[in-house]
Amino acid sequence: MFSTYDELQVISQSLRVILEEHQKSHELFQKMSQQMIGMLYQFQKSIDGNYCFPYTSLGIKEVFELESEDLYLDMVKLTDRLHPEDLPKIMDSIENSVETMELWQAEYRIILPKKGLRYHFGQSMPELQADGSIVWYGCVTDITDSKNIEKFYNLQKLDTLGRLTSGIAHDFNNILSAIMGYNQLNKFAGEDCTDEKLKE
Repeated sequence: MFSTYDELQVISQSLRVILEEHQKSHELFQKMSQQMIGMLYQFQKSIDGNYCFPYTSLGIKEVFELESEDLYLDMVKLTDRLHPEDLPKIMDSIENSVETMELWQAEYRIILPKKGLRYHFGQSMPELQADGSIVWYGCVTDITDSKNIEKFYNLQKLDTLGRLTSGIAHDFNNILSAIMGYNQLNKFAGEDCTDEKLKE
């Protein structure tokens, strides 16, 4: 039969093992999130309607040029960086996710102090909490480079289309010139013709 001291030793050992496993899991998660392009986050709408980010990975420095502490209690510093034209669209999409409890995703622009205008894509899944608040778990990535590549390809497509159109117009003009030339020759030949039907 175990004494109280032995029972405490067993409980203490079990807690130590649990804490070590928790620490290992936390370290593994941190390492994996650091390797991810973009930022992992937890976004919360409290029951009083306030928004905040209880958790953000270290990618927040690269993506938003902010620190985790800047958004821990309030997201004002982030909304200040959203492009003014995109802010209403983002807020509407969040409210839609609140009503439907479906995946939130959006592409939007952000203006950063150092990098200037950037394009972001974010998505997250909402989950209703016991206290009535809603927490989204998701990620956001900077898609500016792919946007620039897309713009470059679109410009190339327009340039190619312009060249193609110009080439077709040039070839068509050559054909028309030949037709008009032969028509002119026929007109001269017709003046000497005595057969009225052929001349017509």
